[in-house]
Amino acid sequence: MNSATGNKFSAAFVGMQADMRSPPFDRTNPAFKSGYASLASVMETVRPILHRHGFAVLQEIGEAEGRLTVTTTLLHTSGESVAHRCAHKSSDNIQQVGSAISYLRRYAIMAMLGVVGEVDDDGEAAESKPAKQAKAVVKKSVTTEAAPAGETYSPIRVTPAQTKGPNPKDFYRVQLADRQGRIFEASTWSSTTADMLQEYVGRRVGATITSKITNGVEYFGVAECWPA
Repeated sequence: MNSATGNKFSAAFVGMQADMRSPPFDRTNPAFKSGYASLASVMETVRPILHRHGFAVLQEIGEAEGRLTVTTTLLHTSGESVAHRCAHKSSDNIQQVGSAISYLRRYAIMAMLGVVGEVDDDGEAAESKPAKQAKAVVKKSVTTEAAPAGETYSPIRVTPAQTKGPNPKDFYRVQLADRQGRIFEASTWSSTTADMLQEYVGRRVGATITSKITNGVEYFGVAECWPA
């Protein structure tokens, strides 16, 4: 961490942290079934408090030794600042790059300000424990007439939804059309994927479509998508 701080910065930072609050959890991690705060939720929560105490945040995207970097700088009106850089492996997939940047930005700002944006799993996610053996579920690349594999799709509608039951989970219903104009419905847990599909409504995207058969019914999912 690089810093050039003095008494003005320190005094303002103490006052700012006294007013700071953690952001609301507006997303659900489907892998761990736990809530977390998206980057938008974090920024909407902390920005007014930062400005009230004379602070602003600058986050610069870069690359070093083949890794994505995000340098987060906390600026104060006194001219003093503190900065920290974090990195993540890069990728040729633009969607994965976007997700990695959002991930780094979110964790960097939360760490710098001392706020909590997710349920504490006591380090379970970082330990990479062997996955429990899953129940038998049929999952394959879609090769049905409704959604031929390997082609592009035109998003028609993206709708937020929740699962049923005592502990509802957020997901997104997606209506897609293939090149022949045949329409089918799918779903995705990823807000990043949903945002891109929404952005490309009326245009075409490439997508990895999966299917799962439950009780004899086939359900389609959008695992990832990219500009066609």
